[in-house]
Amino acid sequence: MKKTISIAMATYNGAKYLREQLESIYNQDMLPDEVVVSDDGSKDETLSILEEYHQKYGLKYSVNAGKHGVNFNFFRAISLCSKDVIAISDQDDIWLPNKISVSYYKLAEIDNGKPGCVSSLCNHIDKEGNLIQSQKDDVDTSGYSSTLLTYGKGQDRSQGCSLMFNRKLANLVLDKVKMYPEIETTMYYDGFIAFTAAITGVKYNLGKRLMLYRHHGTNVLASEKQKTPSIAWRIRKNDFFMFIPQSRIAKFSKLLEWFDKKEMHQEAYSLCQKIAYIDKGSHFLGLMKILSIKELTMFRRIEIFCGTLVMDFIKIFVH
Repeated sequence: MKKTISIAMATYNGAKYLREQLESIYNQDMLPDEVVVSDDGSKDETLSILEEYHQKYGLKYSVNAGKHGVNFNFFRAISLCSKDVIAISDQDDIWLPNKISVSYYKLAEIDNGKPGCVSSLCNHIDKEGNLIQSQKDDVDTSGYSSTLLTYGKGQDRSQGCSLMFNRKLANLVLDKVKMYPEIETTMYYDGFIAFTAAITGVKYNLGKRLMLYRHHGTNVLASEKQKTPSIAWRIRKNDFFMFIPQSRIAKFSKLLEWFDKKEMHQEAYSLCQKIAYIDKGSHFLGLMKILSIKELTMFRRIEIFCGTLVMDFIKIFVH
Protein backbone atom coordinates (compact mmCIF):
# COMPACT_ATOMS: atom_id res chain seq x y z
CA MET A 1 0.00 0.00 0.00
CA LYS A 2 1.40 3.40 -1.00
CA LYS A 3 2.22 5.70 1.88
CA THR A 4 1.02 9.29 1.90
CA ILE A 5 3.44 12.12 1.14
CA SER A 6 3.83 15.63 2.58
CA ILE A 7 5.97 18.39 1.14
CA ALA A 8 7.39 20.69 3.84
CA MET A 9 8.37 24.10 2.46
CA ALA A 10 9.72 27.14 4.28
CA THR A 11 9.25 30.57 2.69
CA TYR A 12 10.45 34.08 3.32
CA ASN A 13 10.16 36.83 0.70
CA GLY A 14 10.34 34.20 -2.02
CA ALA A 15 7.77 35.52 -4.47
CA LYS A 16 10.18 35.87 -7.39
CA TYR A 17 10.76 32.13 -7.84
CA LEU A 18 7.98 30.56 -5.77
CA ARG A 19 5.52 29.85 -8.59
CA GLU A 20 8.14 28.01 -10.62
CA GLN A 21 9.01 25.81 -7.64
CA LEU A 22 5.36 25.08 -6.84
CA GLU A 23 4.56 24.25 -10.45
CA SER A 24 7.43 21.75 -10.52
CA ILE A 25 5.96 20.10 -7.41
CA TYR A 26 2.41 19.95 -8.74
CA ASN A 27 3.65 18.48 -12.03
CA GLN A 28 5.48 15.51 -10.52
CA ASP A 29 4.87 12.02 -11.89
CA MET A 30 3.97 11.07 -8.30
CA LEU A 31 1.91 13.82 -6.70
CA PRO A 32 2.16 14.63 -2.99
CA ASP A 33 -0.90 14.29 -0.77
CA GLU A 34 -0.28 17.69 0.78
CA VAL A 35 2.01 20.68 0.40
CA VAL A 36 2.58 22.45 3.71
CA VAL A 37 4.29 25.85 3.91
CA SER A 38 5.59 27.73 6.93
CA ASP A 39 6.18 31.40 6.16
CA ASP A 40 8.51 33.48 8.30
CA GLY A 41 6.71 36.79 7.87
CA SER A 42 7.19 37.62 4.20
CA LYS A 43 6.74 41.24 3.14
CA ASP A 44 6.57 40.64 -0.62
CA GLU A 45 3.90 38.82 -2.66
CA THR A 46 4.71 35.39 -1.18
CA LEU A 47 1.51 35.15 0.87
CA SER A 48 -0.74 36.06 -2.05
CA ILE A 49 0.94 33.36 -4.15
CA LEU A 50 0.44 30.83 -1.36
CA GLU A 51 -3.23 31.80 -1.14
CA GLU A 52 -3.52 31.39 -4.91
CA TYR A 53 -2.18 27.83 -4.69
CA HIS A 54 -4.34 27.16 -1.65
CA GLN A 55 -7.39 27.98 -3.76
CA LYS A 56 -6.11 26.07 -6.78
CA TYR A 57 -4.55 22.94 -5.23
CA GLY A 58 -5.39 22.99 -1.53
CA LEU A 59 -1.89 24.03 -0.44
CA LYS A 60 -1.74 24.63 3.31
CA TYR A 61 0.23 27.52 4.77
CA SER A 62 0.81 29.14 8.11
CA VAL A 63 2.53 32.42 8.94
CA ASN A 64 4.89 32.70 11.90
CA ALA A 65 4.38 35.42 14.48
CA GLY A 66 7.55 37.35 13.74
CA LYS A 67 10.72 36.31 11.95
CA HIS A 68 12.44 33.31 13.54
CA GLY A 69 15.02 32.19 10.99
CA VAL A 70 15.55 29.30 8.60
CA ASN A 71 15.95 26.46 11.10
CA PHE A 72 12.82 27.36 13.08
CA ASN A 73 10.86 27.79 9.86
CA PHE A 74 11.75 24.37 8.47
CA PHE A 75 11.21 22.55 11.76
CA ARG A 76 7.81 24.23 12.01
CA ALA A 77 6.93 23.22 8.45
CA ILE A 78 7.80 19.62 9.31
CA SER A 79 5.71 19.79 12.49
CA LEU A 80 2.67 20.88 10.45
CA CYS A 81 2.89 17.89 8.08
CA SER A 82 0.42 15.06 8.68
CA LYS A 83 1.43 12.34 6.20
CA ASP A 84 3.61 9.21 6.36
CA VAL A 85 6.55 10.54 4.36
CA ILE A 86 7.96 14.08 4.28
CA ALA A 87 10.05 15.75 1.58
CA ILE A 88 11.75 19.09 2.18
CA SER A 89 11.42 21.86 -0.40
CA ASP A 90 13.10 25.22 -0.78
CA GLN A 91 11.11 28.12 -2.25
CA ASP A 92 13.28 28.83 -5.28
CA ASP A 93 14.44 25.62 -7.00
CA ILE A 94 12.97 23.47 -9.77
CA TRP A 95 12.25 19.79 -9.21
CA LEU A 96 12.64 17.36 -12.07
CA PRO A 97 9.39 15.45 -12.73
CA ASN A 98 10.60 12.22 -11.07
CA LYS A 99 12.12 13.69 -7.91
CA ILE A 100 9.36 12.53 -5.58
CA SER A 101 8.89 9.09 -7.13
CA VAL A 102 12.58 8.15 -7.24
CA SER A 103 13.11 9.24 -3.64
CA TYR A 104 9.87 7.61 -2.48
CA TYR A 105 10.65 4.19 -3.95
CA LYS A 106 14.17 4.18 -2.52
CA LEU A 107 12.86 5.20 0.91
CA ALA A 108 10.29 2.40 0.74
CA GLU A 109 13.06 -0.04 -0.22
CA ILE A 110 15.29 0.81 2.74
CA ASP A 111 12.47 1.18 5.29
CA ASN A 112 13.14 -1.29 8.10
CA GLY A 113 10.89 0.27 10.72
CA LYS A 114 13.63 2.60 11.94
CA PRO A 115 14.18 6.30 11.20
CA GLY A 116 14.95 6.51 7.48
CA CYS A 117 16.10 9.26 5.14
CA VAL A 118 17.00 9.49 1.44
CA SER A 119 18.94 12.32 -0.17
CA SER A 120 19.76 13.07 -3.80
CA LEU A 121 21.98 15.38 -5.85
CA CYS A 122 21.27 18.37 -8.06
CA ASN A 123 22.45 20.37 -11.02
CA HIS A 124 22.87 24.13 -10.72
CA ILE A 125 21.10 27.05 -12.38
CA ASP A 126 21.52 30.81 -12.15
CA LYS A 127 18.84 33.26 -11.04
CA GLU A 128 17.32 33.25 -14.54
CA GLY A 129 17.10 29.46 -14.65
CA ASN A 130 20.06 28.96 -16.99
CA LEU A 131 22.13 25.84 -16.39
CA ILE A 132 25.52 26.79 -14.93
CA GLN A 133 26.72 23.36 -13.88
CA SER A 134 25.61 20.02 -15.25
CA GLN A 135 27.11 16.82 -13.92
CA LYS A 136 26.45 13.15 -14.50
CA ASP A 137 24.78 11.04 -11.87
CA ASP A 138 27.08 9.74 -9.15
CA VAL A 139 27.16 6.41 -7.32
CA ASP A 140 24.78 5.71 -4.45
CA THR A 141 26.23 5.52 -0.94
CA SER A 142 24.78 4.56 2.42
CA GLY A 143 25.76 3.81 5.99
CA TYR A 144 26.39 6.07 8.96
CA SER A 145 30.00 6.86 8.03
CA SER A 146 29.06 8.19 4.59
CA THR A 147 27.24 11.02 6.38
CA LEU A 148 29.34 11.49 9.51
CA LEU A 149 32.79 11.46 7.91
CA THR A 150 32.36 13.59 4.82
CA TYR A 151 34.59 16.60 4.36
CA GLY A 152 33.98 19.87 2.57
CA LYS A 153 31.10 21.50 0.77
CA GLY A 154 28.62 19.35 -1.09
CA GLN A 155 30.14 16.03 -0.04
CA ASP A 156 27.77 15.11 2.75
CA ARG A 157 24.81 14.71 0.38
CA SER A 158 22.50 16.12 3.02
CA GLN A 159 21.21 19.26 1.30
CA GLY A 160 17.86 20.00 2.89
CA CYS A 161 15.90 20.39 -0.33
CA SER A 162 16.97 16.89 -1.38
CA LEU A 163 15.77 15.08 1.74
CA MET A 164 12.82 12.71 2.02
CA PHE A 165 12.26 10.85 5.28
CA ASN A 166 9.74 8.70 7.11
CA ARG A 167 7.41 9.65 9.93
CA LYS A 168 9.55 7.86 12.52
CA LEU A 169 12.51 10.12 11.73
CA ALA A 170 10.32 13.23 11.63
CA ASN A 171 8.89 12.48 15.07
CA LEU A 172 12.32 11.76 16.53
CA VAL A 173 13.78 14.98 15.12
CA LEU A 174 10.89 17.10 16.41
CA ASP A 175 11.05 15.45 19.84
CA LYS A 176 14.77 16.19 20.11
CA VAL A 177 14.34 19.81 19.04
CA LYS A 178 11.61 20.24 21.66
CA MET A 179 13.75 18.57 24.32
CA TYR A 180 16.95 20.42 23.38
CA PRO A 181 16.10 23.87 21.94
CA GLU A 182 19.82 24.58 21.46
CA ILE A 183 19.75 22.25 18.44
CA GLU A 184 18.09 25.04 16.50
CA THR A 185 21.10 27.33 17.01
CA THR A 186 23.84 24.68 17.01
CA MET A 187 23.29 22.80 13.75
CA TYR A 188 21.66 23.46 10.41
CA TYR A 189 18.26 21.78 10.29
CA ASP A 190 19.19 19.52 7.37
CA GLY A 191 22.45 18.41 8.97
CA PHE A 192 20.60 17.47 12.13
CA ILE A 193 18.01 15.48 10.19
CA ALA A 194 20.72 13.65 8.24
CA PHE A 195 22.87 12.95 11.31
CA THR A 196 19.84 11.68 13.24
CA ALA A 197 19.02 9.24 10.45
CA ALA A 198 22.63 8.11 10.17
CA ILE A 199 23.14 7.37 13.87
CA THR A 200 19.71 5.93 14.71
CA GLY A 201 18.39 4.40 11.49
CA VAL A 202 19.21 4.50 7.79
CA LYS A 203 20.59 7.34 5.66
CA TYR A 204 20.76 6.53 1.93
CA ASN A 205 22.43 8.87 -0.56
CA LEU A 206 21.10 8.63 -4.10
CA GLY A 207 23.59 9.54 -6.80
CA LYS A 208 20.83 10.76 -9.11
CA ARG A 209 20.44 14.48 -9.82
CA LEU A 210 16.75 15.13 -9.27
CA MET A 211 16.48 18.90 -9.06
CA LEU A 212 17.86 22.20 -10.32
CA TYR A 213 19.33 24.22 -7.47
CA ARG A 214 19.03 27.95 -8.05
CA HIS A 215 21.88 30.31 -7.13
CA HIS A 216 20.97 33.91 -6.43
CA GLY A 217 21.87 36.66 -4.02
CA THR A 218 19.28 35.91 -1.35
CA ASN A 219 19.61 32.18 -0.63
CA VAL A 220 21.70 33.01 2.42
CA LEU A 221 21.72 29.63 4.17
CA ALA A 222 23.20 27.90 1.16
CA SER A 223 25.86 30.55 0.68
CA GLU A 224 26.90 30.24 4.32
CA LYS A 225 27.13 26.47 4.10
CA GLN A 226 29.10 26.59 0.86
CA LYS A 227 31.94 28.53 2.46
CA THR A 228 35.05 26.36 2.76
CA PRO A 229 37.82 27.41 5.16
CA SER A 230 40.97 28.54 3.38
CA ILE A 231 44.13 26.47 3.67
CA ALA A 232 45.76 29.28 5.66
CA TRP A 233 42.81 29.32 8.09
CA ARG A 234 42.95 25.54 8.55
CA ILE A 235 46.68 25.68 9.22
CA ARG A 236 46.35 28.41 11.84
CA LYS A 237 43.55 26.49 13.58
CA ASN A 238 45.49 23.18 13.63
CA ASP A 239 42.83 21.58 11.48
CA PHE A 240 43.39 18.10 10.11
CA PHE A 241 43.86 17.92 6.37
CA MET A 242 40.92 16.31 4.51
CA PHE A 243 39.17 15.32 7.73
CA ILE A 244 35.77 16.69 8.71
CA PRO A 245 35.66 20.48 9.27
CA GLN A 246 36.95 21.59 12.65
CA SER A 247 33.66 23.32 13.42
CA ARG A 248 31.83 20.01 13.02
CA ILE A 249 34.03 18.09 15.47
CA ALA A 250 32.52 19.95 18.43
CA LYS A 251 29.03 18.95 17.31
CA PHE A 252 29.77 15.28 17.98
CA SER A 253 29.97 16.00 21.71
CA LYS A 254 26.52 17.55 21.40
CA LEU A 255 25.16 14.49 19.60
CA LEU A 256 26.28 12.37 22.55
CA GLU A 257 24.35 14.73 24.86
CA TRP A 258 21.20 14.75 22.76
CA PHE A 259 20.99 11.00 22.09
CA ASP A 260 21.12 8.10 24.51
CA LYS A 261 23.56 5.33 23.68
CA LYS A 262 20.66 2.92 23.30
CA GLU A 263 19.13 5.13 20.60
CA MET A 264 22.21 4.92 18.40
CA HIS A 265 23.84 2.19 16.35
CA GLN A 266 26.71 0.76 18.38
CA GLU A 267 29.21 1.52 15.61
CA ALA A 268 27.87 5.06 15.15
CA TYR A 269 28.07 5.67 18.89
CA SER A 270 31.70 4.52 18.97
CA LEU A 271 32.55 6.74 16.00
CA CYS A 272 30.89 9.78 17.59
CA GLN A 273 32.86 9.16 20.79
CA LYS A 274 36.16 8.99 18.91
CA ILE A 275 35.49 12.18 16.98
CA ALA A 276 34.19 14.05 20.05
CA TYR A 277 37.48 13.42 21.87
CA ILE A 278 39.83 14.29 19.01
CA ASP A 279 40.37 17.77 20.46
CA LYS A 280 40.82 16.50 24.04
CA GLY A 281 44.61 16.41 23.96
CA SER A 282 47.55 17.29 21.80
CA HIS A 283 47.31 17.84 18.07
CA PHE A 284 49.46 14.75 17.45
CA LEU A 285 47.27 12.61 19.70
CA GLY A 286 44.24 13.86 17.81
CA LEU A 287 45.84 12.81 14.55
CA MET A 288 46.53 9.34 15.95
CA LYS A 289 42.89 9.06 17.03
CA ILE A 290 41.78 9.96 13.52
CA LEU A 291 44.06 7.35 11.96
CA SER A 292 42.52 4.70 14.25
CA ILE A 293 39.03 5.26 12.84
CA LYS A 294 38.22 2.01 11.07
CA GLU A 295 35.56 3.59 8.86
CA LEU A 296 38.22 5.62 7.00
CA THR A 297 39.71 3.98 3.93
CA MET A 298 43.44 3.37 3.88
CA PHE A 299 43.82 5.93 1.09
CA ARG A 300 42.06 8.60 3.11
CA ARG A 301 44.14 7.82 6.21
CA ILE A 302 47.31 8.28 4.19
CA GLU A 303 45.89 11.48 2.71
CA ILE A 304 45.03 12.84 6.17
CA PHE A 305 48.38 11.84 7.69
CA CYS A 306 50.61 13.19 4.94
CA GLY A 307 48.53 16.31 4.38
CA THR A 308 48.42 17.16 8.08
CA LEU A 309 52.19 16.77 8.45
CA VAL A 310 52.74 19.10 5.50
CA MET A 311 50.25 21.62 6.92
CA ASP A 312 51.94 21.48 10.33
CA PHE A 313 55.28 22.19 8.67
CA ILE A 314 53.83 25.13 6.74
CA LYS A 315 52.22 26.38 9.96
CA ILE A 316 55.66 27.25 11.30
CA PHE A 317 56.11 29.79 8.51
CA VAL A 318 52.50 31.03 8.59
CA HIS A 319 52.91 32.00 12.23
